[in-house]
Amino acid sequence: DLLRINVSLLRRLVRRESFVIELLRAGERTNTEVVLCYDKAVARQELIDSVRQKLQRAKLPLLLDSGYLAPFLQKSGFGFFSEVGYTERPATACDKICEGKLVVLVNGSPFAMVLPYFFTEHFQSLDDYASKAYFCSFIRLLKYLAFALAVLLPGCFVCAVQYTPELLPPQLLYKIAAAERA
Repeated sequence: DLLRINVSLLRRLVRRESFVIELLRAGERTNTEVVLCYDKAVARQELIDSVRQKLQRAKLPLLLDSGYLAPFLQKSGFGFFSEVGYTERPATACDKICEGKLVVLVNGSPFAMVLPYFFTEHFQSLDDYASKAYFCSFIRLLKYLAFALAVLLPGCFVCAVQYTPELLPPQLLYKIAAAERA
């Protein structure tokens, strides 16, 4: 059973008395097992209660994957960034549990949902903990810079070309005009 294997992987890595595994069921027709994992010594009780209530109130006819639960665990209905993260690595899930986050496992799914999940965590890697702090901070700073450039540079280019087309070489403009005619 995949759920029991995933739970045992977490138990092997987090060997604390305060590590809690709660078994819930969801899906009216499938009656799928859902496991809520957290460290009660580190996780906030309000967060635990809130997630537990949301999981119990989730009325789904079928629950085949952990992604089915994600809309019920979001704080708001609409947002640009997801408040639920996913990982396949047991070490990452255990790291998040030790940070005070909650992990939700669904029977039949290899993915562990991490709650809450922040936008900045997209720039983190498990390898960051295995390297020197200054090197990892530099790499993460480069990731932030690359993200900012990827988001802002195309808009700046379009703006510059729109208002000062003389920045582009004439040969390039002729090729662009010929491509638009064809």
